[in-house]
Amino acid sequence: MITKDSSPSASQSNDVVSAPRSFSPVDLLPSSNSQSPFSLHAGPSRRETESVPTPREVVQPTSALSPLRGVLAPIQVVIGSRSVSRAKAQAARTKQRWMRPGKRCIGVRESLKNIAMFSCLNSLLIFLPCAFALYYVDKGQEEPKARYWATFACSFLAIMPLDKLAEWGGEQMSHYVGPNVGDLIIVTMHNAVEASLSLVLLSECRLRLLQSTIIGVVLLNLLLAPGIAFMVGGGYIRHQEIKSKFLGLSHVLLIIGVMSLIIPVAFASALRTTEVTDSTGRVADILTDSQRGQLLGNSRGLAVVLLTIYVSSRTFIHRPPPTKNPLDDDEEKMIRLTKRVLAARSATQISSPGTESEELIDDNEPKINQWLGVVLLAVVLVLLVFCAQFLVYSTEHVRVEGNIGQEFFGLIILPIVSFSADAAITWIYLIRRKMLVHLGKPPAPELFASARGIDLSVQFTLFWTPVIVLIGWWAGKPMSLYFDTFEVVAMLGACFVITQVTSDSKANWAKGYALFGFYVIIGLFAYQYPGETRLELLDVCGSVAEALAKVAEGASFADIGIGSE
Repeated sequence: MITKDSSPSASQSNDVVSAPRSFSPVDLLPSSNSQSPFSLHAGPSRRETESVPTPREVVQPTSALSPLRGVLAPIQVVIGSRSVSRAKAQAARTKQRWMRPGKRCIGVRESLKNIAMFSCLNSLLIFLPCAFALYYVDKGQEEPKARYWATFACSFLAIMPLDKLAEWGGEQMSHYVGPNVGDLIIVTMHNAVEASLSLVLLSECRLRLLQSTIIGVVLLNLLLAPGIAFMVGGGYIRHQEIKSKFLGLSHVLLIIGVMSLIIPVAFASALRTTEVTDSTGRVADILTDSQRGQLLGNSRGLAVVLLTIYVSSRTFIHRPPPTKNPLDDDEEKMIRLTKRVLAARSATQISSPGTESEELIDDNEPKINQWLGVVLLAVVLVLLVFCAQFLVYSTEHVRVEGNIGQEFFGLIILPIVSFSADAAITWIYLIRRKMLVHLGKPPAPELFASARGIDLSVQFTLFWTPVIVLIGWWAGKPMSLYFDTFEVVAMLGACFVITQVTSDSKANWAKGYALFGFYVIIGLFAYQYPGETRLELLDVCGSVAEALAKVAEGASFADIGIGSE
């Protein structure tokens, strides 16, 4: 309690009694009104003497927000000094890592040699000129059916080394750009095959096959790829540790990406459809142009929101907040925090999250020159786009001749194209290990488990899928986020399974076989799944009314380019 005598004499001699004042870390900070020992003035000025009260005249404020004063001051110091220093230190590290001063310069000849010898799959690049020749030579004439099969096979085999080259090039570039940006490049390069296939399918307006391929890519990255990795690595190790700094965030982003595809399905289920029968007797539930316009508008808005979620997550990963919590009420921790802030002001560099991993990357020598690495990634991306175009050119003929359903072809066959290189590497590893064990020289077991599949699925659901929708909007293609119900349910199940399997950050061969078995279950039902009739005319790159008019004139759904079996 504060007491004050009203008499003048009491006010001049110890008549103001201050309440006990708790210690605040602000007391460690230099006051703006305090005299510096190096000041040119002999003493404080008259203004400073009048404005600065003596300690006995300081009265504890009675405001309810006064206890927060000692908490908010360190936050202002952290925000004011650390953010600027971290930005400068990060820019200096980025430039130093890219230019590599004082380290051995990797020449062009050495880089080309390492590119040529990095994997035995490079021998499959011989099929790349074959694919070009089969596609461009005498194109436009009546072509034999065997030519489509040969184009499909050559493109398939040529994509395998290109996919590994893109992934390996991203790993090498991480030495020059840091671990966080390097991981983003690796994930993007790993999704390059699927993204190229999706863009080519969008350009040809094969939207149903495109949607099935998108779901199939996510299923493969969540079930098949980690399942095989867990089984191969878990055969010699009881538990493999899944190392990921942001595994919890990846789970949240994956759930959001999957749930965002359920909302359009629920919305479309409430729309009234018109039943239409074609000349072959096939019945389909049709949505009108206005209903399709509603779905397209909602899908494009949803795509923008998903992109902002992905960008914000990458911003958090690249520029995370400080690991210490400045809002901690513990007085001792606040003292240590303030001392560290004061010490950081005079420091030349400030450490940031991920420093250990950055130092680990800096210790390893890259195998290619940084400028040649940029050229390598650009050339590989261009070649992947061409191979994807060759592959899509022959898929319809291969699917029809092989009597393969469109759902199974999109969910299973096309996504395996990108996984074929990893599967080949896995088989080579198993054969090599068996041979060494047979010779009595067993190699040390390797860790195959990782959260890379989740990161790939997150990028494809939150980035590539919205980008494809927006590109379709710009190009006049009616690409929406309304997917087949069976496909969405399968992806939801895969999301639930992988989040439960990786929740403890441990993997073994039993979990891997469970993932692989669930993928096989989906494939068995997808092989005979006919597709949802509600989506039949949504694939038409034109007016639904015009397509219905053609059906009324006697055309079948297959004649107008939809629903062909």
